[in-house]
Amino acid sequence: MKKLLIVLVVIGLWSCSKNGIEPNQVPDAVMSSFKSEYPTASNEKWSKGDTKEDYEVKFDFEGKKWEVEYDKKGDWKEKEYEIKFEDLPQAAKDYISLNYSGADIEETEKVWTKEETYYEVEFDLEYKEYEVYFD
Repeated sequence: MKKLLIVLVVIGLWSCSKNGIEPNQVPDAVMSSFKSEYPTASNEKWSKGDTKEDYEVKFDFEGKKWEVEYDKKGDWKEKEYEIKFEDLPQAAKDYISLNYSGADIEETEKVWTKEETYYEVEFDLEYKEYEVYFD
């Protein structure tokens, strides 16, 4: 039983780390853009993005949890950081309260792309997971 537990722990650690990459595997252009925009970032965790050409970093900056995706040239594609549910626009809070009463809010984020800015709310309700977006 001990051997099985150890094997499961090792497999779990390996699967968690296989998507992550070391900072030295990030192209210089990406790292330069990141360090320029977020000079005091901490707890950086790098991984490959949605495509093999993209890089994603999760980090803490100015008291917020951020996530930014870059292309290989160092141009950002999407930025987001966690916010409190209370910091959503009033119309978004009202919509969630009216249409998803009793929802267990898991995460609320403000998201930027080159084309738009919006809010994302993730929550559980009656054993289902939801993601709702507001502009």
